[in-house]
Amino acid sequence: MKIQAKAEEDDAKIQEEIQKSYPWIDKLPLQNDNYFFFFDVEKKSFIGKLYPKTTDDISVDVQVDSMKNEIMTELTARAIPTTQFPIDWQVTPETPEQSEE
Repeated sequence: MKIQAKAEEDDAKIQEEIQKSYPWIDKLPLQNDNYFFFFDVEKKSFIGKLYPKTTDDISVDVQVDSMKNEIMTELTARAIPTTQFPIDWQVTPETPEQSEE
């Protein structure tokens, strides 16, 4: 029992430090069917996973730019400091087989 109590206490301290260092972290993630955007506390970096559709009439590049703009607008509205940390954009275009599932 003592080991579990110590582990819970350590976890609480870690969570408290995260909240102190990144008070805006509770405003994340941002997500919809086309993207998932979060902050990786270990890497001290934002991660933006974008899923443009290859079956769409709009090019993948235009979709990616649109998603990035939407995410950045929402981050600004939530007062999340995007200039203090790098953003790792990961683009994974949806294949036609995935869209049929």
